[in-house]
Amino acid sequence: MRGRAGAALAATFLALVAAPLLAQEPAEPEPRPFARTRLEPGDRVTVGQPVTIVVEVLVPSFFTGAPRFPDLDVDDSIALFEDRGRNFTERIDAITWAGQGRRYHVYPQRPGEFEIAEIPVTMRYRSESARSRTEAIVSPPPVRFSAVLPPGAEELPYFISTTGLEMAQDFDREPATLEVGEAFVRTITVTVTDALSMVVPPFTLESPVGLAAYADPAEVTDEGGERSERVIGTRVERTTYVAEKAGNYRLAPVELTWWDVGAQRMRTTTLAALEIRVEPSPDLVAAIPLPPEEPGVDQEEAPARQRVSPIDLARRWGPSLAAAALLSYLLVRLWRRLAPSLWGQIAEARRRRSESEAANFASFRRAALSGDLRATWNRWAAWLDHVHHGPGAATARAFVEAAADPELDQQAAALEALLFAGDEGAGRDWSGRTFYRSVARARRRVKPGAESRLELSASLNPRTTRRTS
Repeated sequence: MRGRAGAALAATFLALVAAPLLAQEPAEPEPRPFARTRLEPGDRVTVGQPVTIVVEVLVPSFFTGAPRFPDLDVDDSIALFEDRGRNFTERIDAITWAGQGRRYHVYPQRPGEFEIAEIPVTMRYRSESARSRTEAIVSPPPVRFSAVLPPGAEELPYFISTTGLEMAQDFDREPATLEVGEAFVRTITVTVTDALSMVVPPFTLESPVGLAAYADPAEVTDEGGERSERVIGTRVERTTYVAEKAGNYRLAPVELTWWDVGAQRMRTTTLAALEIRVEPSPDLVAAIPLPPEEPGVDQEEAPARQRVSPIDLARRWGPSLAAAALLSYLLVRLWRRLAPSLWGQIAEARRRRSESEAANFASFRRAALSGDLRATWNRWAAWLDHVHHGPGAATARAFVEAAADPELDQQAAALEALLFAGDEGAGRDWSGRTFYRSVARARRRVKPGAESRLELSASLNPRTTRRTS
């Protein structure tokens, strides 16, 4: 009787408790971070015009440090990295993802196909399954694009693709009329819009005999390119002309043929020819007149002590020249042996110095003193991430609390209000210089590992949400 009652009780337990537990499905694995790219304006551009590669990395929770994006080295092109990024959140398959994006501007210098196989991005984020800070390296699928030359440009010795080109010249004095011995400086300036200065070729300025030309090294500068700013490239060439003989001279016109991206046609910009007249100079005399030759002096009658035979020269200078040649040979051998190791050590020292705590803090200082809110926050987070690393390491908020500095607390809160809450009233007292001074004070007091082990605030993970279908 008792056996039957026990069996019935066990069956009831299985039906009410154990069976539902056994029927439950196993938990789904935590989603993994991923990276994606898009090309702007598309995957086909004109040679010399930039294709923008937007790289976005997304995590299923939130970031615990600023992602590290690599430099790009693309053959036959120029790749520029835009340091400023974009933070966002996105809803995908009922999961809210935190994302950060950066932009690369790649300027192809030849026609053809281009491929970037990998863009590995290193990131740190909160893993809900492990309940700790996790590091991951993700790379988007390979990026491919092509560059083309427009019809009519195939035979040009150079190719300039720009939305606008201006060329001007000026002189330090009026060059139309000169006297022998006088000089003038000609400066030619070329400015291109939405293109880099290096696409402008060097000028070949031929000078006629009697008008000597001496060219200075070219000056090239590039401005803009951040936050969709237009890139402005400038090339400046200065040439000094010296009048050596009297006469009439003509400097040929200077022409540049370029592709107008907006109008989709070839254009030519020209500087007119320059006519120069050089007059004799009545005041120009030889600085050191040559002495007249004495008539009737035969070279055979010169004193024997003034004539040195080749054998005497060899005896006098031969040992010294041989020793110098041997020493040069030994030095070259020694340099070839030591140079690779030496350059490697120098490169490693430069890398360590650029990634040091002092370098990160100096970068933060420049950003804070410039007053750039986003750059200040990113550089501060990068410095904290460099100094206070490891699972559970201090975050921005933990660093502020460990410093126990009311001014730092107020400045950090004001910066967060301006950046992430859009509250200009709460952030009206923020000052980049004051914020830097308060962080510098805390830097001397707060040691790595001394902060509270707190969760990273939502500062690196914005609160706005963008839904995708």
